[in-house]
Formats: sequence, structure tokens, C-alpha cells
Amino acid sequence: MIKKIAWRLFRILIGKRNIYGKLGKYNRFAQGAIVYENAQIGNNNYIAPHAVINNCRIGNYCSIGPGCMLGLGEHDLNAISTCPKVGNGDGNMTLFGKDGATRIENDVWIGANAVVKQGVCVATGAVIGAGAVVTHDVPAYAVVVGVPARILRYRFSEEQIAEIQASQWWNEDKENAKRKVKELEKVL
Repeated sequence: MIKKIAWRLFRILIGKRNIYGKLGKYNRFAQGAIVYENAQIGNNNYIAPHAVINNCRIGNYCSIGPGCMLGLGEHDLNAISTCPKVGNGDGNMTLFGKDGATRIENDVWIGANAVVKQGVCVATGAVIGAGAVVTHDVPAYAVVVGVPARILRYRFSEEQIAEIQASQWWNEDKENAKRKVKELEKVL
């Protein structure tokens, strides 16, 4: 308990209030972003203002837009009351329910005010349109929009997607990632 309080005070002092969880390197968190202790965030990501990340695993080089909500807990719809203090049996919302953590793979762009439901996987290179509500897994390099989100199109052909995925550029440091992306742009 004392360790947790000390950690929170330290985060406030260094200007990372409300940013917890397991954090990689070179991430940028805008003011008002909230990352809970049960989140994991890879390297070189950008989290915009007022994004809320809970029970979520995020890869590398992702851009999370303002007001996004990822992996939030769910209320028990079978309980008499939906209020966690009264109707959920033990008084807690399901944070680690049957669906597990939300997974955002690598190089994903999530537009402003999008919601990604707990347990959903958004695969590498996908784009989530602003205001979308994602209730099902999103394939690699798909562009999804709407409520509920549906596939609008794919960013690249199947052959191009295979080549990009084979490169694994998102596992590189920033300089090597830039070099690999430029090489891919020449051949695609």
C-alpha cells in the first residue's frame, strides 16, 4: 500500500499524473490522458488528451486520438441493478472478464472519441475512424468506421500487407524503423 502511494506521488511530481501501468520507452502522453495500472503500452506511441486506457495491451508506434476509450470495464447486464455497488454481486465491474484484455497491436491509428470494447483485438496497421465503436476484432490494415464499426476498406492489397508484416519494422528503434518504412515505400 505504501509502495503504491509513493509511486503515485512520484508520478504526480514528474508530471505523469494518471499515467500508470507497464510503460515502454519514448511514449508521449498528452495532458488529461489516463492509463490505469493494468494497462501495458509498448514503445514510441502517442496518447492524445483525455484518452482512457484500461485493461489494454498496446504495441509500438500507435496513435491514440483524443477522447478514446480502450478496454473499459463492463457492467453486468444480468444483474437486477447495473450499479456496481448494488447489482454486481461482489460490487465490482468486470475488468478482467471472459473476454480478457483489449489488444492494440502495432502501428494502429485510433481516431478521436473511438471506443474499443474490452477483449477486442485491433491488428497491426489498422485504422479506427473517429467516433467508431469497435465491438469485434479488426484485421490487419483494415479501415473501420461506424457504430458498430464495420470494415470500410483495406489500406493495402493482400500481397502488400504480407510484405509489410514480414518486415516487422515496428520492432525496430525509431531510426531503423524509418529506414525500413522508406525501403518499403519504394517497392510497394
